[in-house]
Amino acid sequence: MNLIALYSIYFVCSVLKEHKENSKQWGSSTRIRADTPVRLYSSSSSASSSSSNDNDIGRISSLQDETEHQGSKLSTPPQQLMSPIVMNQGRTASFMLAWPSISTFTLVKGWNHETTERLKRSVQKVICDNPILGGRATMSGFFQTRISIIPADHESQLSSDFVHEIILDGDVLDKISTMHLQSMNETDILHFMDDFLAPIVPKPKSVIECIQSGAPLFRMDVIQLPNDFACYVMTMSHCIGDGVTYYNIMDEIHREMNHSKNREKKKLIWSHPDIANHEIFPKRFSDRDIEIAYGGPFFLGLLKNVVNMDKQRKSYIILNKQKVAEKKKAFASNGQGHLSDNDVITAALCMANGSSDIFAFAMNMRDRHCHYGGNFHNEIPFAKKNALEPRMFRNIVRQGYGFDKNELPICPFIFGRSGRISSLASIQKLIEADGTDSILCHAMLSSFVQNVPMDTAFVISMNDKSYVVLHNFREIDTETGLIQDILSHN
Repeated sequence: MNLIALYSIYFVCSVLKEHKENSKQWGSSTRIRADTPVRLYSSSSSASSSSSNDNDIGRISSLQDETEHQGSKLSTPPQQLMSPIVMNQGRTASFMLAWPSISTFTLVKGWNHETTERLKRSVQKVICDNPILGGRATMSGFFQTRISIIPADHESQLSSDFVHEIILDGDVLDKISTMHLQSMNETDILHFMDDFLAPIVPKPKSVIECIQSGAPLFRMDVIQLPNDFACYVMTMSHCIGDGVTYYNIMDEIHREMNHSKNREKKKLIWSHPDIANHEIFPKRFSDRDIEIAYGGPFFLGLLKNVVNMDKQRKSYIILNKQKVAEKKKAFASNGQGHLSDNDVITAALCMANGSSDIFAFAMNMRDRHCHYGGNFHNEIPFAKKNALEPRMFRNIVRQGYGFDKNELPICPFIFGRSGRISSLASIQKLIEADGTDSILCHAMLSSFVQNVPMDTAFVISMNDKSYVVLHNFREIDTETGLIQDILSHN
């Protein structure tokens, strides 16, 4: 329970130290744009030909310049790759070390042993195409933490087993056989996966736990269930990339597994190994805003919430896609214009939450035409009261900020009344096999938000009919307001 709190204390020191060092080096008037990649110099070759400043942050370069040359640069993977988490989020990189790996469970039918063997071959091919997935992470430094991902060489990629079959014993199989998975409603399926399947799969590790234990940064587990049902679990360390990267990798595996030819296959582009992406906070943030949102006040709030962890609840909210679509149509007829499903869902969550005053929304910073792997997101803090309607929230996302410079209030952070919302509702790139009739359920399980000392919610597409919201809100009311209108009642 106290793991995140202990690391938080250490990381706030790292954040503030990095902030002071960067200020000394660049001067208070120099700011790094939130959407601009930053080159890091840490390899022996660059260190020998660079000045002393090259040990920290080097020159700024554009993704376009790197894209033009990356064919030659990435043809032979270097022995040491800088993880996308190192310094790409600027002064907030350190506390991200405590983030857990991204992990989802997908319950499917029409899956057998032969399907699992095809999955193994497909994953092996995808890892050969993306050697960063087969690597291991190491950490160096103290106040200026750096993580290196050492990619697996060709021989180890071919010999390593990245897909693990989990064999259930007879008693468990007999018990599951009587559950009639096909006839279960969505709530029962979620509890089935949480209660029966999650405990037998390795728990997702944080980045720093992967470093300390040498655990793989990517793995898949397959649990074969009775009657050609199966559950596959995909886990990826956050030092490799964000949720968009995660689903793009899943899409690559699906295409490899099914030899998809219906549209052009897009391989992930891993920027040059020494390229970092951007700072996590909006460009409008002042140094004061950064220290409030990611410095002392923020970590004081975390510590306050750690003391009151018994108030944290881990639960699911299932939302009906058809009802969300009907709400969008109703809002449009009332003059709110075009809205996304995410606008409606986020506004509903803000209205239902009673324990936070400020939320930070993780917004994808990629251009739609760029298929980049890595962490490409900004956190956009906004006042909950300013996002109680879908149009209000959409305006915040469009402008890219919820507070102007030096307007960020300090009290919600000090008192632990700030939270995070991340939505991947518009993405559903899942692994299916020939003969798979349907995906019953796709979800993050409760362990992902367990012991996280702040209000946190993740929204993903559960299946063709529903969205699922995994959250740990301390106070929530689903009986009134917008969220009641879009609930899926099982």
